[in-house]
Order: sequence, then structure tokens, then C-alpha cells
Amino acid sequence: MRIGVSMRVMAAAGYSEDRDALAQIWALFLAVALPGALWLPVPNLGAAQVTDFCAGWGIDRLILSGGEDIGTVPRRDESELSLLAWAEARQLPVLGICRGMQLMGCRAGAALQPVTGHVA
Repeated sequence: MRIGVSMRVMAAAGYSEDRDALAQIWALFLAVALPGALWLPVPNLGAAQVTDFCAGWGIDRLILSGGEDIGTVPRRDESELSLLAWAEARQLPVLGICRGMQLMGCRAGAALQPVTGHVA
């Protein structure tokens, strides 16, 4: 089992370049939830490269992680939508966490509703 985990986009203090990031708790979570599974953070490479990246690493499952609202980071939206189409064509399992599930719903035609009191 090789799981690709999408990453949020963060600004690094003192730098004028964005960074892909994954909370450190993901390593502990995946070690406990899926012991023995291999996992790899998937960078936001855009539609043209992200699926080649995953295919090259033999990714056979995806987790779309949480983070920014849909539409605020176009390159992440593009990367994850491409990953969803790639996974669907190969009948790979995909788990969406927070934003990831929202993106899956939007891609399937669902409309998002604002939620008050969200943590972030």
C-alpha cells in the first residue's frame, strides 16, 4: 500500500516563496492507523506533473488533506482535481479530510454551505 497525501500551501516567514506543508502529526497518525503502509507527501505540482509524480512513486491510494479554502490556492486546486481524475480512472481509493472531502463533493456537483465556528 502506497499512499499519497496532499499538502497545504504555506508562506514561510522572511521568504517570498510559498511552501508545501504537511502537519507533523500525519506521520504518527498514519503509523498508528495503517502500520506498514508507505506514504509520501504529494507536492502541488499542477495538473501536468502531479499525476506523473504519483505514478512514478507507485501511489495506489490518496488522502486529500485539509487546509485552505477551495479557490484560494489555484495550484493546489488544480493538483488535487487532477489527482482525483487520475484516481477515478484507475479506481484507486481516495479519502478526503476536511478540505479534501469538500473538493471531492464540489467535483461531484455538490454545493458548499458556509459553516460558522469552524476551527480555522
